Amino acid sequence: MATIERIEQELNKAEERLGKAVEKLENKQKGLEDLEGKLFNEEYRNEKQEKRWEDKIAELKEEKRKLEEEKDFWRGRVEKLQDELLEYDKGKGNE
Repeated sequence: MATIERIEQELNKAEERLGKAVEKLENKQKGLEDLEGKLFNEEYRNEKQEKRWEDKIAELKEEKRKLEEEKDFWRGRVEKLQDELLEYDKGKGNE
Protein backbone atom coordinates (compact mmCIF):
# COMPACT_ATOMS: atom_id res chain seq x y z
CA MET A 1 0.00 0.00 0.00
CA ALA A 2 1.25 3.49 -0.80
CA THR A 3 2.41 5.73 1.97
CA ILE A 4 0.46 8.83 2.81
CA GLU A 5 3.56 10.98 2.23
CA ARG A 6 3.98 9.64 -1.31
CA ILE A 7 0.32 10.18 -2.08
CA GLU A 8 0.45 13.74 -0.72
CA GLN A 9 3.60 14.50 -2.75
CA GLU A 10 2.04 13.16 -5.93
CA LEU A 11 -1.17 15.05 -5.19
CA ASN A 12 0.74 18.32 -4.73
CA LYS A 13 2.62 17.79 -8.00
CA ALA A 14 -0.58 16.92 -9.85
CA GLU A 15 -2.38 19.97 -8.44
CA GLU A 16 0.55 22.17 -9.51
CA ARG A 17 0.50 20.75 -13.03
CA LEU A 18 -3.27 21.13 -13.20
CA GLY A 19 -2.91 24.79 -12.19
CA LYS A 20 -0.29 25.36 -14.89
CA ALA A 21 -2.44 23.66 -17.51
CA VAL A 22 -5.45 25.79 -16.57
CA GLU A 23 -3.33 28.97 -16.68
CA LYS A 24 -1.92 28.09 -20.12
CA LEU A 25 -5.40 27.27 -21.36
CA GLU A 26 -6.77 30.61 -20.14
CA ASN A 27 -3.91 32.50 -21.84
CA LYS A 28 -4.42 30.66 -25.14
CA GLN A 29 -8.17 31.28 -24.95
CA LYS A 30 -7.62 35.01 -24.44
CA GLY A 31 -5.19 35.18 -27.37
CA LEU A 32 -7.58 33.23 -29.54
CA GLU A 33 -10.52 35.47 -28.67
CA ASP A 34 -8.45 38.63 -29.33
CA LEU A 35 -7.28 37.41 -32.71
CA GLU A 36 -10.72 36.17 -33.74
CA GLY A 37 -12.15 39.58 -32.81
CA LYS A 38 -9.56 41.39 -34.90
CA LEU A 39 -10.22 39.10 -37.84
CA PHE A 40 -13.98 39.53 -37.48
CA ASN A 41 -13.54 43.33 -37.39
CA GLU A 42 -11.32 43.12 -40.48
CA GLU A 43 -8.41 44.86 -38.73
CA TYR A 44 -5.85 43.17 -40.96
CA ARG A 45 -3.82 45.30 -43.38
CA ASN A 46 -3.92 42.99 -46.39
CA GLU A 47 -4.83 39.48 -47.51
CA LYS A 48 -1.42 38.15 -46.49
CA GLN A 49 -1.93 39.27 -42.91
CA GLU A 50 -5.49 37.96 -42.94
CA LYS A 51 -4.18 34.53 -44.01
CA ARG A 52 -1.51 34.57 -41.25
CA TRP A 53 -4.18 35.39 -38.68
CA GLU A 54 -6.43 32.60 -39.94
CA ASP A 55 -3.50 30.18 -39.73
CA LYS A 56 -2.65 31.39 -36.22
CA ILE A 57 -6.26 30.93 -35.14
CA ALA A 58 -6.18 27.33 -36.38
CA GLU A 59 -2.90 26.79 -34.52
CA LEU A 60 -4.29 28.31 -31.32
CA LYS A 61 -7.40 26.15 -31.53
CA GLU A 62 -5.24 23.02 -31.80
CA GLU A 63 -3.08 24.14 -28.86
CA LYS A 64 -6.24 24.86 -26.88
CA ARG A 65 -7.57 21.37 -27.62
CA LYS A 66 -4.31 19.79 -26.42
CA LEU A 67 -4.28 21.94 -23.29
CA GLU A 68 -7.87 20.93 -22.51
CA GLU A 69 -6.79 17.29 -22.76
CA GLU A 70 -3.82 18.00 -20.48
CA LYS A 71 -6.07 19.79 -18.00
CA ASP A 72 -8.52 16.88 -18.00
CA PHE A 73 -5.67 14.41 -17.47
CA TRP A 74 -4.30 16.31 -14.47
CA ARG A 75 -7.76 16.88 -13.02
CA GLY A 76 -8.35 13.12 -13.22
CA ARG A 77 -4.98 12.45 -11.61
CA VAL A 78 -5.76 14.86 -8.76
CA GLU A 79 -9.12 13.18 -8.19
CA LYS A 80 -7.52 9.71 -8.20
CA LEU A 81 -4.89 10.78 -5.68
CA GLN A 82 -7.50 12.42 -3.48
CA ASP A 83 -9.45 9.15 -3.52
CA GLU A 84 -6.29 7.22 -2.60
CA LEU A 85 -5.70 9.60 0.27
CA LEU A 86 -9.25 9.12 1.52
CA GLU A 87 -8.91 5.33 1.28
CA TYR A 88 -5.63 5.49 3.16
CA ASP A 89 -7.24 7.57 5.90
CA LYS A 90 -10.23 5.20 6.12
CA GLY A 91 -7.93 2.17 6.42
CA LYS A 92 -5.91 3.89 9.08
CA GLY A 93 -9.04 4.71 11.08
CA ASN A 94 -10.07 1.06 11.16
CA GLU A 95 -6.82 -0.13 12.70
